Amino acid sequence: MSSQGATASSSGEAEAVTTLYRLLREYFDLRTQSDGLAVIFKNYRSRLANQAWYQVG
Repeated sequence: MSSQGATASSSGEAEAVTTLYRLLREYFDLRTQSDGLAVIFKNYRSRLANQAWYQVG
């Protein structure tokens, strides 16, 4: 692998890790609210309903 490819890979991995930490922080912040879990599940259900492959069963 060229050094340029390794740099791009490292950059992509760093961005992925940063995104993961941001999403986890948002999740834990929301979860600690009094209705946090209910909001998380409501948001998840809403996202599922917008997927073409999802069918309520």
